Amino acid sequence: MTVRMNVGALDSAISAVEELANDIANARTACINAVPYRGPSLPSLTGGSVTVTAPEWLREQKTDPLGVVLDLARLLDTDGEGEVVWTGSTDGSIQDIKEELGRQIAARAEDLEDIESSEDLDEFLETLELLDTYADDPDVTGAFVNAIGPEGLNRLIQQAGSMTGPYADYPNPNGIYEDSSYGEEFERVVAMQDTLAETLSQSVATASLAGKLPSDFGEEFVRGGDPRSAAILFDYAARGGHEFGSEFLVSAGDALIEWENGEGGMYWSNFSGSDQQFGTADMDALRDPTVAWMEALSLSTDGSQEVLLDTDRAAYLLERFSPMEDVEGAAAGKVLQTATIDQALDPGTHGRDAATISSWAIEHFGGDAEPLDGIKEELGGIVATYIRDVDRVSYDLESAAGSGIYGPGDVPPGTMGGDGFPPYGIRLDRGALANLLGDIGDNDSAVSIVGGAASRLNSVRLDEAIGLVAEDPAPSGSIGTDDPLYNAARNNGSFTGFLYDNMLQGDIASAQGDAEQRQRMAELLLLPADAVKLPGGPVGSYVIGQIKREVTNEFVGDGVSDTIAESNHAYDDIMSFTQMQALESLVFSDEDIPMGDLAEVWPGAADGDPVPMSELTNEDRTAIINTVRSGGQDYATAVRNGVDDGRDDLVQQYGRP
Repeated sequence: MTVRMNVGALDSAISAVEELANDIANARTACINAVPYRGPSLPSLTGGSVTVTAPEWLREQKTDPLGVVLDLARLLDTDGEGEVVWTGSTDGSIQDIKEELGRQIAARAEDLEDIESSEDLDEFLETLELLDTYADDPDVTGAFVNAIGPEGLNRLIQQAGSMTGPYADYPNPNGIYEDSSYGEEFERVVAMQDTLAETLSQSVATASLAGKLPSDFGEEFVRGGDPRSAAILFDYAARGGHEFGSEFLVSAGDALIEWENGEGGMYWSNFSGSDQQFGTADMDALRDPTVAWMEALSLSTDGSQEVLLDTDRAAYLLERFSPMEDVEGAAAGKVLQTATIDQALDPGTHGRDAATISSWAIEHFGGDAEPLDGIKEELGGIVATYIRDVDRVSYDLESAAGSGIYGPGDVPPGTMGGDGFPPYGIRLDRGALANLLGDIGDNDSAVSIVGGAASRLNSVRLDEAIGLVAEDPAPSGSIGTDDPLYNAARNNGSFTGFLYDNMLQGDIASAQGDAEQRQRMAELLLLPADAVKLPGGPVGSYVIGQIKREVTNEFVGDGVSDTIAESNHAYDDIMSFTQMQALESLVFSDEDIPMGDLAEVWPGAADGDPVPMSELTNEDRTAIINTVRSGGQDYATAVRNGVDDGRDDLVQQYGRP
C-alpha cells in the first residue's frame, strides 16, 4: 500500500488539533462560569462528558498517530521537499507506520561510525532523541531492535565506547577544532554514551518484554562481540530500572555462563578497565558482565525464577565469586530476593515457585555449600519470610524432609496461618536449617532479619492464645501444661533459644567462654527489624509477619539485674526478654483474663494505657518480674513458667552455660 505524507499539512493538522482542544476546554469553562449561583446543573459539562474528555483525547492524537506519521515523514524527506511517498506498508495502519519508523531510526543509528565533526554528532543525537521518544513503544522498538540485530546492537555500543578510547578518530586529541575545544567535544561524546546506552537498554527492554524479539536474540547479542557491550547494556538497564523479557534474559545469561566456562574462562576479569571511559559507567565494575546481567535479571520476576528453578544454574550463580563486587554475591543475592522473598505472598505460580526455590536454597546452603555475604542477607530474609515453617521444624525433632510444598491457603502441620504469611509452606530439614543458621550467624543483617521475624511470630502466637483463653479461661488454680497461653509462651522460649543457639554455630555450652559474641548475638536477635538498614531499604521490608507493637533490645542492653535473671548470661537475657514480651501482650490485651497483680504493677501512661515495654525503666522491669515470680495461678505466672519450660526444653538438647 502507498502512503502519501505531507510535512506541512501534518504540522498544520497538529496545530489545529491543539487549537480545537483549547477551544473546547475554554468554551466549557465559560459555560460553567456563566451559570448563576444555585442555577441549573449542566451534566453535559461535568463528569465524564465529551466536553471533559475530548481535549485530552485530542491532545493524545497529536502524539499518536499524527506525531508518529510526522516523524516518519521527516525521516523520509531526505530532499527537504516536504512531501514523501512511502510504499511497502501492508495496510497503511499505524502499527505499520510505527514499524517503518523504527526501521528508519535504526538505519540512521548506523551513522555513528561516520561521525567526523560536531555537526555529525548533532545529527546522531537527534536520532537518539527520536528513539528515546518511542523507547516505551513496543512496535517502534521491536522494529528498531530487529533492524539493527544482535551484531548491530553490539557494534553501536562498541563504536560509542571507542570514541573515548586512546585511539579515537573523533574526537581526536591531536585534531584541530574551530568551534570548540577538544575537552568540550569529549564531554559531549561522554554524555552521548550515557544517552545511547540508556536509550538502547530501554528500547531492548520494551521490545523483549513485549515478545517482539527472536528467542535467541539475547544469546546472539552476547556472542556477537565484546563482552563489555553486554555489561554496558545490562548495567544501564539496571540503573534505569528497565525490565527485560525473561526469554531475552535467560538466553543471554546462558551464553555468558557458557562463555566464561570456555577455554578463556572468565578472561574478561583481566580487562584493565581504565583504558577508556564510557559515560558514567564504572569501567572496573563492567569487567564482569555476568554480574551486570544479574543486576538486570533481578528486575524480572519471571526471569529470576526461571533461572533459579534450574538448580544446577542456581548453584553456579549463587556460589559464583567475582572480584568486581564490593559485597561478594550481592548481585546474585538480589536475584534470589526477587525470586523468593518478593513473591512469597503471591497466591499463584510465582508464590509456589518462590517456595520451591526457597526450599532448595535452605537445603543447598544448609549442606556443604558456603554462602557469600551477599547471599547470607537474602537467606536470612528467606528464613524470616517462612518463619512459621522454621518454627515448626525448630521444636519438631523428627526430620521434616520430604514433607512437600503445601497448596494455596493450606497451613503446614503445627504452624499458624492467617494474613501476612505465605500461602505456600516450604520443605525443611532440621539439620540443614541448623547448619544454615550457623552459616548466616556472622552476618548482622541476616541475624536481625530473622530475629525481627521471630519476635513478630511470637507476638502473633501470644495474641492468638490470648483470644483462645478469653473464650474459655481455665478455672482459678487449674492452669496446666495444656493451656494455650502457657504453650504459646513455652514455644516462644524454645523457638528464640533455638535460633540463638544455632546462629552461634554450636551448642550453648560451646559458646560459654565467648561472652562478647554471645551478647552480640542476643542483641542482634532482639533488635527491631526496622532499625537495621540494607542497601535496598529497611530490613523490615523482608519480614512478612504482623505484630501489634514493636519491641526493642533495651531490656538486654541495660544490664539485667540479678533479680530479673538467674545470671547475667546473654542466653538468660533472651529468655527474660521473651518473658517480658509475653507479659506485655497480656497487659495490652483488651480481654478479661486473670493476670494477678500484673496490670497494677505495670506502669501506665498519661492516657491510661500501659507504657510500652521499650519505655520501661530497669526498675520497672525488675518490679514486674518480681511480682510475677511471687507465684500464683494467674496467666502472668503461666506465661513466665511457659518461657522457663521452653528454655529447659532447649537446655536438655544443647546443654546449659
